[in-house]
Amino acid sequence: MGNNALRKYFLVLFLACLTCNSRVYLYGENEMGKQDLSDVEIENTVREYMKQFRIIDSTKNTQMKAVYDIQQKIGLKALSSLLKGVIDNDKEVRLYSVIALQDLIGKRIIREIKKATTPIPLSLEEAKVFNNAFAIIINATQDSYHEVRKQALWTLALFDNSQAIPTIQKAFHDNDREVREFACLAMRALDKNIDPITVIKAITQEEPKVASDYIKYLKHESTMVLESAKVVLRRFGKQAIPALLKVASSDKEPGRQRAIKLLGEMKAEEAVPVLGEKFKREPNDTSSLYALAHIGTPEAIDILVQYGLKHKDANVKMNTAKALLPEHRNIAIPFLKELDKHKDGKVRLETGRILVEQKEQAGIPVLIELTGEFEYFRLARTYLANATGQTFDMPFSIISTEVLQRFRRKWEKWWRENESTFEFK
Repeated sequence: MGNNALRKYFLVLFLACLTCNSRVYLYGENEMGKQDLSDVEIENTVREYMKQFRIIDSTKNTQMKAVYDIQQKIGLKALSSLLKGVIDNDKEVRLYSVIALQDLIGKRIIREIKKATTPIPLSLEEAKVFNNAFAIIINATQDSYHEVRKQALWTLALFDNSQAIPTIQKAFHDNDREVREFACLAMRALDKNIDPITVIKAITQEEPKVASDYIKYLKHESTMVLESAKVVLRRFGKQAIPALLKVASSDKEPGRQRAIKLLGEMKAEEAVPVLGEKFKREPNDTSSLYALAHIGTPEAIDILVQYGLKHKDANVKMNTAKALLPEHRNIAIPFLKELDKHKDGKVRLETGRILVEQKEQAGIPVLIELTGEFEYFRLARTYLANATGQTFDMPFSIISTEVLQRFRRKWEKWWRENESTFEFK
């Protein structure tokens, strides 16, 4: 489960790092709209755009606009000119030339070959250009400007070429932390099984050994380090629990909440006394609440019943019921049903919503009643329609209380006629 969560996280980063999700054109197509430009005209046009790479103006975003225009208007035919930019004397030109290359290479290799239903192989001409590009980007990973090194590493991953692996691994020892992080990201993008311990060692340049050494990474600024630390701590199992409990008992955020969540996921029974006391003092502390529900021992459930489900605050009672529903539905539902007559309409609305989501008929009358109240009828109507498949015509704007009550009575009549045979969709 931990590895799947990591893979999902890295996939999100993979998609986020694609600089621009613009449409680009294939080599054989007419680019620049309907114009048919010669190679010289293309190079001159790209060169004009690349002059804007030198303009550092965050308010106008000049550099990224130029990147977008190259990708959108020139497409893959800009490749050769951009490769010259990668070795330019100006660091900003080098950087944005690499960035401009990413979407072009990603579209051609990842989307049109690797992940395409009907792959379009590289032509001989394309293969020659792409091989040259690969060699130039390899060299760019040694650029003096760390931002260029970062983007070059990511661009290498887009080639989907295992020959990039030694270069990426070498970057694990770069003197810049963000470059090392991009190296780990690039390795993941190549679908290589990089162990979370390797990720932590590469990015932090530290050598953690025992469970307690990994605890500090729960508050690390790098999300990659954080997610990797969670996986490693789960691997340690019971060996990690004392260190996690120490953090969970502290007031240092965000490490405290992350430690509590891990204890819950690990179903650490040893944590119940600590988490129980925390929940008794602060019943609105959802981290302790959900952890206790996950652990699910009789002691943990009793604490949630006595100090959550029986709490005088309806919101505490409802939050506790929500936490218990996935694994302890039989305990949560009766207490939810007690809220269907609460004086606060918002509480009744949420109660009705949860009950029908759980396919409990008791929620339908609650929502039907709320269709007669100005403040809640729209949401109540939506929840009812989603749960029952039944709809009634309703003016977009309510013009009178009488119209609203007439609408409610339609639902009441429908429910009287269908309650005994109704089944949730």
